[in-house]
Amino acid sequence: MQLIFSKLRHEDLPFFIEVRNSVRFNLHDSREFSLADATEWFKRTEVMYWVIYQDSVKVGYFRLSKSSELSWQIGADIHPCYQGRGIASAAYPIFIKEIVKQIDPPPTFLDLRVLTHNGKALSLYKKLGFKVLNQTTTDIYMRLEL
Repeated sequence: MQLIFSKLRHEDLPFFIEVRNSVRFNLHDSREFSLADATEWFKRTEVMYWVIYQDSVKVGYFRLSKSSELSWQIGADIHPCYQGRGIASAAYPIFIKEIVKQIDPPPTFLDLRVLTHNGKALSLYKKLGFKVLNQTTTDIYMRLEL
């Protein structure tokens, strides 16, 4: 499996919004957005996004945002057609090595927040080495030390 990451471009927005809307019930903001909404959002977002390609096919995306001087928040969404194939398990370590560790200065921690009902994501993050920092009735806050 060859995985490649490419910065999200305007022409990727139809794919991005298709993925985002199809997994929205596992996101903290479960609203459905239109392509016009995504186009407006794309103009002003400070979050960095990369499209995940598996063997030249778009399968999902990563997002990164700076949380503090030492940590960045990370997340990924995989298109439902490609879920359950180990793509996220394979993509996270490669993305961290190829993209995250190239940030200047490199982060010390990667943080994420997962909904408590999203057992598949929680299991994945634990396998990847993320540790639970805190839990509420709706969220689990996790951290990976780099």
